Amino acid sequence: MTSVHVTVRELGTLAELAEAEALFAATWPGQPPASTGLLRAVSHAGGYVSGARDEDGTLLGAAMGFLAEHHGPALHSHLAAVAPAARARGVGLALKVHQRDWARSRGLVAVTWTFDPVVRRNAWFNLSKLGAGIGAYLPDFYGRMDDGVNDGGPTDRLLAVWDVVTPAESSTARAGELAVAASAGDVDDPEVATALEERAGLPVPRAVAANAGLVAVATPPDVEGLRRSDPALATRWRFAVRDALEPLMATGTVAGFTRAGSYLVRRGPDSA
Repeated sequence: MTSVHVTVRELGTLAELAEAEALFAATWPGQPPASTGLLRAVSHAGGYVSGARDEDGTLLGAAMGFLAEHHGPALHSHLAAVAPAARARGVGLALKVHQRDWARSRGLVAVTWTFDPVVRRNAWFNLSKLGAGIGAYLPDFYGRMDDGVNDGGPTDRLLAVWDVVTPAESSTARAGELAVAASAGDVDDPEVATALEERAGLPVPRAVAANAGLVAVATPPDVEGLRRSDPALATRWRFAVRDALEPLMATGTVAGFTRAGSYLVRRGPDSA
């Protein structure tokens, strides 16, 4: 699918914010996450509300965030959505770049956001495309959400942390380094231990030696489809990833995400 040219700018009028509300509501139909009034309050108070439009002026993506603290002043991106027809066409990247530039121009140190650790496409985008780091594993972070996406299951999240002080080219280089690390995890590398593997679509835990320095944790190929076709297996994957990834992150850092769909966690004294 070819990329689409979009222009991203802040939204402020009631009409613009109503468009963003509609896009967010379509993305999370069971529990719309932001009203026009809330978006207006965030924007008016100095927070972040933006939209990505194509050349015809159609709103293809929107994002909302507020000021936060993460080892210094930061922007926390709470909502980001892209219209279904425009996904995988560069709209999400354009929104993130705009957030980075917005935060940097205001002297902030990072852009943070949460994402579901079992959704492969998001993990690949955040770690390997953007070069963001992972700050924490957050089990059942939002509690029950009947929003048409999470469907009442545990809302585990990873906290993505994107450094905006470092020049953009360094972030690109970091993403490249993560991609190299990710490629290493795609092969049968004896130096990469596996704590969770995917076998015929099922999560299979494996014992990992205490001295293993780099450990892989698999994710389901399509958890969003799985939630519709086999909710029990989707939940099984949720807890399998949590049981493998959360303790590894307690003493290590996420070093990358493989094209095959596994997190790579580096352990040891230098991982903190």
